[in-house]
Amino acid sequence: MVDWWTEIDSAILRLLEVKGVLAPHEVARELDISEGEATAFLCMLAREGKLRIRLVEAVSAERRLPHPAPA
Repeated sequence: MVDWWTEIDSAILRLLEVKGVLAPHEVARELDISEGEATAFLCMLAREGKLRIRLVEAVSAERRLPHPAPA
């Protein structure tokens, strides 16, 4: 029996093999999961050495989302 985690891991790796380089939001959209879930899976796969995260981009001030006020 294959567990859900393994199914998502495999789906992400297959997707990247077919489509090439994708952003986390694209992985999320393709697999119908949230961007947060996609990001978490990508980080776990990178930690396991199954993929590499290579680019990071700063967002200009006018494109940044506001952070909620601390409670």
